[in-house]
Order: sequence, then structure tokens, then C-alpha cells
Amino acid sequence: MAEVEVIITYNDDEWSPYLSIEDVEKLDTVRFALCQNDLETSSKLAIIYRLTPINF
Repeated sequence: MAEVEVIITYNDDEWSPYLSIEDVEKLDTVRFALCQNDLETSSKLAIIYRLTPINF
């Protein structure tokens, strides 16, 4: 799981809210890097978390 910082832009048109092209590209880069297990690249653009199940 990754926490990626993006800026959400709100305005009065029907496309609101939206992301900038740069933020969309950042999300795609992180997603692709995580799918390839490239933690070095993804950790440069996001905070990476490892989820572990809890068994009771």
C-alpha cells in the first residue's frame, strides 16, 4: 500500500474535483513500480506500507 501526496483541485465546473497531469503520472508511476516490486522507485514518490494480517 502506498500513500501518495496529491493536490485535489475543486472549482465550479462539472469536472471538479480533479488532479493535475503531474499527480496522475505520479500515481501511475507508483502503481507500476509496486506491481514490479520496485520499492526503491515507489518509495521516492510515496510512503510505502506493508500490511500484515492479524490472526486471533
